[in-house]
Amino acid sequence: TYVSESFLLEDGHKSLLSGISYEVVKDSVFEQMSDTLTPQGILAVVRQQEYTLEKMTALRKNPLFLLLEDLQDPGNVGTIWRTADALGADGLLLVNGCADPYGPKTVRASMGACFRLPVWETGQEELCALLERSGLSLYATALREDTVSLERANLGRCAVIIGSEGRGVSQGLLECSGQTIRIPMRSRCESLNAAAAASIVLWEMVRQGGLEE
Repeated sequence: TYVSESFLLEDGHKSLLSGISYEVVKDSVFEQMSDTLTPQGILAVVRQQEYTLEKMTALRKNPLFLLLEDLQDPGNVGTIWRTADALGADGLLLVNGCADPYGPKTVRASMGACFRLPVWETGQEELCALLERSGLSLYATALREDTVSLERANLGRCAVIIGSEGRGVSQGLLECSGQTIRIPMRSRCESLNAAAAASIVLWEMVRQGGLEE
């Protein structure tokens, strides 16, 4: 852990570091170490936690997951991570080349959710096989004639796919899904931002399943 001289001088900051081994560096040096224009004055190297889908599905009887496919914006991934943590999802599943969940922008956008809510990266074929073995239903968000309105879908023990910002859910994952669902909206609107869509889907998932601490 590294802290800047100015951070250490602020009231209460020294007590926050009680029991933690840290090194103090000059503000000018700290600015070079950080990748932000206005760093907060503290940096740490943290070991990433490792998860498996089997461990994640064992968290409770009816686990709820969001599956993000090919989301390229780290801000979207981090925001969805933060929302999933707040609303009581059990984890995020990342497939087909999403933005790095532990990239600086993603971590900042997650606002600490990266330390609490499991995330698991995998390929499409492995994912579909593991979901089937785990007994998790897979639903895709898509605008198609055969879709079910979000509030009418049974969202217990499932994973819901939020597709790429530009292309939506891929054909491969649509074929792997048991059902497609849509968010009710005015016909003049074609789609929502990925993070906004994920928030609405999460709210309905938790409404049906109940928020668990």
